[in-house]
Amino acid sequence: MGLISLFTGSAMSITAKEIAVLDAIRSHGRAGACCADLQETILTHIGKKPGIATLYAILAELERKGLIEHFASAQHKKGGRPRQYVLTESGRLAIDLGEAIVSRVAHPVPA
Repeated sequence: MGLISLFTGSAMSITAKEIAVLDAIRSHGRAGACCADLQETILTHIGKKPGIATLYAILAELERKGLIEHFASAQHKKGGRPRQYVLTESGRLAIDLGEAIVSRVAHPVPA
């Protein structure tokens, strides 16, 4: 049973690419981020810009898992960016748990 399953009721795995996208979405806060923003954020954080097709595939998978959701931007009708992605509560929990695990492994508590 994975850690996420303790809180969401279902086990799931999350890839490193999905974690990078979740982290990029989180860095944009509750206002959300469009694909172009996410590409730039990921480029800044890991030094590599994901292709748009790759990013859309990851976003679709994260949405299927219930970790993110999207909404149409209010600016979309005026030529703005059409979709903003935000973390769901499960998505916030997944990224927080991932960070806690990495921190525990990197800095174990002495016995």
